[in-house]
Amino acid sequence: MSSEHIDIKPVPLKDLYQFAKGYADSSGFERIVPITLSRARAQMKNPYAQPDDIVLFVALKNNQVIGYIGRFPGILSFESNHYRVFWGSTFYLMDKYRGKGIGKQLLDKIISLNQDFVVTRITPQADKVLKCYGMKALGSLNYFQFRVERVHFFKEFFKVFKNIDSAFGSNNQFGKHLIKKVEDGFYKLEKLFFYAAINGLINKMAGNYKACITYDIKESDFYQQQTHQPFFYRGPELINWMLHERWVLSQCGNVPEISGYHFSDIRDLFNFFALKIYYKNQQNYSGFIILCVSSHKGKTVLRVLDHLLKRTDVIPAACATVLKYARKYQADRVEFSDKMGCYLKSRIFFKRFLKRQKREYLYFPAHEKSPLERFKKEIRLDYCDGDTALT
Repeated sequence: MSSEHIDIKPVPLKDLYQFAKGYADSSGFERIVPITLSRARAQMKNPYAQPDDIVLFVALKNNQVIGYIGRFPGILSFESNHYRVFWGSTFYLMDKYRGKGIGKQLLDKIISLNQDFVVTRITPQADKVLKCYGMKALGSLNYFQFRVERVHFFKEFFKVFKNIDSAFGSNNQFGKHLIKKVEDGFYKLEKLFFYAAINGLINKMAGNYKACITYDIKESDFYQQQTHQPFFYRGPELINWMLHERWVLSQCGNVPEISGYHFSDIRDLFNFFALKIYYKNQQNYSGFIILCVSSHKGKTVLRVLDHLLKRTDVIPAACATVLKYARKYQADRVEFSDKMGCYLKSRIFFKRFLKRQKREYLYFPAHEKSPLERFKKEIRLDYCDGDTALT
């Protein structure tokens, strides 16, 4: 345990934006920003949040931020009953302060609130810290990645050039840049040919279904929400909050990335699409699907978020809708739910591009009889749990 005096400051939701604004207006060497204005502004409008919810703990040494842990409220639902849970969102500590017990102090503050706490999308380093602290395994979620980058057949060809360059100890930056530029050009052509080649298959899968953009998801769109399993509820009010209150922003004009913030706040492109699927005409509603496209450092990822389909036979049309958007944005990777991924895996052409992935969940119950502890073995996990859909 560190002998250095560290202050841990709790930040309630009602003070979050003003707190974030103070750091957005500041500057300094090695400054650490615990939250961005866009995240603070969005979190304050979370429909499941309350003004006095503690959503951030900040570790301070001599009034300078050295680490922080964030959380935000959600709902665990079972048999029409709603129970509050809190999701871990951010957990960061400056390198020079790691291994001194400060991370434990931050976690102690979270646990002292006596509220059910869950985390997912955990980095290997955070996973080790959280398990050592005593967080329990809640389960894991299966989903699929559709890896379009596997069409880059010339990758090995260009790898040979790079290896030759390295073997001779060349420090010719212009040559390396030229090789990369040519390789990127080949890869873009490979993607264009690939998406053009599957266009016929996409149209066949879509059949007589058509997807139309919508700007809001309504309560009536949740016609088949009955379930015999507890699950982390995401109602239309939360989905619409996500669509309209962004944690992450697209790069536009001269909007700078926040200096000193460890996590992503600005990307080349970050956007959501809410789509309703109809059979033949707009009178025959068959479900909805939410997509997120994100481009960063030359890589574009399209993710399938919340979706609710009237019947299983709508799955091919939903997959076709996703792939149409993947073609539009020339996505390098597409993430599908387990059911949609299993359907694509049954199609021989798509099978070689699919990879099954697994995401782990950890939790700490408020007490031994809390809803999270009671339902832990039965909870149905979903791709959008936690902050997955938000970032």
